Amino acid sequence: MLNNETIMTMLTPVLETYDFDVERIGSEGTPAEQALEPPPDVQAAQAAILAYESQVCGTGPGGAAEVSFADDPTAADYCETVAAFDDGYAAVVNSAFEPALLRAFIESPGYTMVLDAQAANAPAVIAADVEALTEWLRTRGPEVLIAFDYDLRRLILEGTPEDRAIVQQTDPAIRDHHARVLAYDEQICGV
Repeated sequence: MLNNETIMTMLTPVLETYDFDVERIGSEGTPAEQALEPPPDVQAAQAAILAYESQVCGTGPGGAAEVSFADDPTAADYCETVAAFDDGYAAVVNSAFEPALLRAFIESPGYTMVLDAQAANAPAVIAADVEALTEWLRTRGPEVLIAFDYDLRRLILEGTPEDRAIVQQTDPAIRDHHARVLAYDEQICGV
């Protein structure tokens, strides 16, 4: 079955039933609806499509690097900063990237403080990557978001592939750093 067919026949009907509210599916859906996942071949096809869109179109975030990190007992402070960033960013994500909330998040003193803490607490194995990424998140990303008045939807529709790549951290200048940090965060910090 093709990926689009699976989305239309398996996933979309469930999403429509609950007005595209994933939290409602989790609390009100049947066990079968809650466990609904596309088959492995569809998941693989979706991953390939997302990778292409990310790399060529700049419309999605890049994935984690294919690298393994050893368990790191020194990572606790760094992982706390990653969790703090994710907690602050959750309101933006849950609002479907409401421009006012995105602006408030990025322009808040807490945003810079968390980035500073990440850079200061980065384990040696990713310190250079974290430094590059936090600098990018302080400068290049906000520059593009400001140009689009923090309207991510407008940026995706009207921005250039380069604009999208800057915000999604898939620009060649930051992609590898972002991928290594993401891999570390997933493997060691569990996010």
